[in-house]
Amino acid sequence: MTLTEATGLRYLTPEQKAHFDTLGYMVLRGLFTPPEMEYFAAGYEAAFHGLRGGEDFSPKWAKQKPGASGVRQQYIPFCNLDDRLLEFLDHPNMMDLVEDILGEDAILTTAGEGFAAATDSIWHTDSRAPEGFISLKVAAYFDEVDVDTGCLNIIPGGHHHDYSAEIRKALESGKWGGVKNPDIPMRRPLPSKPGDVIVFNHKMWHSSFGGRVGRRAIMMNWAQQPTERWHNTWLVGHLAQITTGWGAIYGERVIETAGERRMKKMKTALELGFK
Repeated sequence: MTLTEATGLRYLTPEQKAHFDTLGYMVLRGLFTPPEMEYFAAGYEAAFHGLRGGEDFSPKWAKQKPGASGVRQQYIPFCNLDDRLLEFLDHPNMMDLVEDILGEDAILTTAGEGFAAATDSIWHTDSRAPEGFISLKVAAYFDEVDVDTGCLNIIPGGHHHDYSAEIRKALESGKWGGVKNPDIPMRRPLPSKPGDVIVFNHKMWHSSFGGRVGRRAIMMNWAQQPTERWHNTWLVGHLAQITTGWGAIYGERVIETAGERRMKKMKTALELGFK
C-alpha cells in the first residue's frame, strides 16, 4: 500500500481507510525518506545513549515489563529526550495520517515509545478499549525486519471483539502451540524497511519473532476523542496506568516546545491533569 500525494501533503485513500477499519492495520511504504530516517535514528541513538551513560545497547539494559512485549530496553515519553524525535512527532505525514484516521482532535496518549528489543514478543494485544472507541499505534523500525528477523506479525481482523475473544480463548488454551508459537494459521508477517510505517489498532493481536538482539523502533500512541461517557472513563484509566508506569505521558520538553498542531493533540490529556 502507498499514500497518495495531494497539494504537497499526504492523505489516505478511501480504500486505505476501509483496510484499516476492516482489518485493523495498514503498512505505509516510504512514509519517511532515507535522510529523514537517518536524522530520526540519530535522535534515537542520542536518547538511549543518554539513558545508558554513553554505552551502546546490550542485553544488560533490557528488562521484562508487565505484559507480553518481551524483554527490551524501553522508555516513555521518548520524544522528551531529544528534539529530533519531536520532529518525528510533528512531521506533517505523521499528523496527516493520524488526523485522517482519528480526526483533527485526536489525542496523543504517549509522546513516543522507544525500544531496543532483546527477545521475541509473544501474541498479545495492547489494550481492550471499549467498543466503538479507537486507539492505535504508529510504528517505525530503524532496522530492516523480515519474516524471520523480527518483523511485526498481526492477525488481520483480530481487533473485532467477537473474533478477538475466540483468538484469546484458542491461544491461551494452548491451541496452535499457544502464544509463543509464531506459526499460527492466521499469522500475517509485515516486513518493513526504515521509512516504512505500520499503523495498527491497539486491540489487534500482534507479535514479533526471530529478530536480532537490539533491533530498534519508535512507536507513537494515539486515541480518538471520547464520544460516550464510558469512553472517557477508559481513557482516564489508560492514561493513569501509563503515568503510574513511566511518570509522564508527555514530559516537560514535549509540552514547552509544542506548536499549535501538537498542542491540540495534547489538550484533552492536559485538561484531565496528565503531563
